[in-house]
Amino acid sequence: MEMAEEHNLRALDLPTEDVMEWVEGVIGPARVLSRFAHVHAYSQLWRLDAGGKKVWLKMHAQERKWAGEVYALTQWTPTLGLTPEVLGYRRDPFAVLLTEVPGTDAESFSFDAPTEERIWAAAGAWLARLHAKENDWFGNAGFDGAQDGAPSYDPVSFVGATIDRRLAEAIPLNLFDGNERDFILRASRELLPSLEGETAVAIHRDYTPRNWLCDEAGHLTGIIDFEHSRWDVRAADLNPPPR
Repeated sequence: MEMAEEHNLRALDLPTEDVMEWVEGVIGPARVLSRFAHVHAYSQLWRLDAGGKKVWLKMHAQERKWAGEVYALTQWTPTLGLTPEVLGYRRDPFAVLLTEVPGTDAESFSFDAPTEERIWAAAGAWLARLHAKENDWFGNAGFDGAQDGAPSYDPVSFVGATIDRRLAEAIPLNLFDGNERDFILRASRELLPSLEGETAVAIHRDYTPRNWLCDEAGHLTGIIDFEHSRWDVRAADLNPPPR
């Protein structure tokens, strides 16, 4: 798991006074119940109680992650259901207030095979509805949907550039040896042409059971964590690349 809950909160684990003033300006008096910190350091979250209503405060370290989450949850998902509602967001610092979606992450359960199949089928059906949202360019969107940086109109070059960038970052860290690097390059060059003609669609980009919520009976109740979302090829949700 990438998140660890801390029940014994210290002062340094709490949101700043400035952030809490903003929170209470949006939802009224609120009390911090617990904190969750992502190991990858892209974000940290607090679960709040606001007059008996549970709310999540999510703080992002990177503007692009914050913008992707805000855009996805305000423009893509309201018509799809099962996702948090955005109560408010701010740029400085990068924060978003979200309603709580019921359920527990699917990774926390040990279901029998038929129940697991049902969860995967429900998650797949939800993803198909997300992928039905199309765009004419590939890339990240700002919180208002505007192009973030130079967009691409070619799926082959867009995915190829992503692979090249990740390899360039990984090689100095010795994450791959020479043979592994050559295999990745060779395989990507052979397979990339299969993406020719793909349409840019809305993708989650971290669509795994840890971000699917379900109840104890194995019914899908929520989809969370949209910080990696962008316009991309459908395959990016079926076999997520390193982000």
